[in-house]
Amino acid sequence: MAMIDRFVSDLVKRGQLTLITPEGTPRHFGKVDASPNLTVRFTDRKVGFEIARNPPLGFGEAYMDGRVLIEGGSVLDLLELTVGSTQWEGRKDGRTLFSLETIGDMLARFRRNPADKSKQNVAHHYDLSDDLYDLFLDSDRQYSCAYYTDPDNSLEHAQSQKKAHIVAKLDLKPGQQVLDIGCGWGGMAIYLNKVAGVEVTGITCRKSS
Repeated sequence: MAMIDRFVSDLVKRGQLTLITPEGTPRHFGKVDASPNLTVRFTDRKVGFEIARNPPLGFGEAYMDGRVLIEGGSVLDLLELTVGSTQWEGRKDGRTLFSLETIGDMLARFRRNPADKSKQNVAHHYDLSDDLYDLFLDSDRQYSCAYYTDPDNSLEHAQSQKKAHIVAKLDLKPGQQVLDIGCGWGGMAIYLNKVAGVEVTGITCRKSS
């Protein structure tokens, strides 16, 4: 837990965060009796190690699995407490506490997805059997969230409503040009062209099949 202690101590500069270990021992970070005041409980000993090894992924997965419990607030409250405590957020004059060179060094150090690795990640995520996508997507394979005006609507109907909703909000006119970044299988692009009479250019990282 020593590594987690250092991590949380550096993260919480305002408010108070109480971390309760699997053994039931409370550890306090931040300012005593300060607001906001949240409690995070680890339910098993592996949680601390997993978060220390990969904080964003480790915490997120442990929270989804119910192995990290937040008491006295929600996960949003926890994010606001920790993000609001960073030096990036603490200046009222709009300036950061770091030079651009320092920020660049920090970003380079945390980068874990170079171009060659990114291509592998894309292939791993998207270049799968179409039979798989047919199991959970609608007929033209909309990959983004559907728009449910009624919880009893089918996925097909909700996706159709989403496309119609987007057309209405964009107030498209025939002859206009639209760039669809992340167009997937092109269902939205085809819909926009047919319904609004616009010219659509679609960009996707998925191989055609």
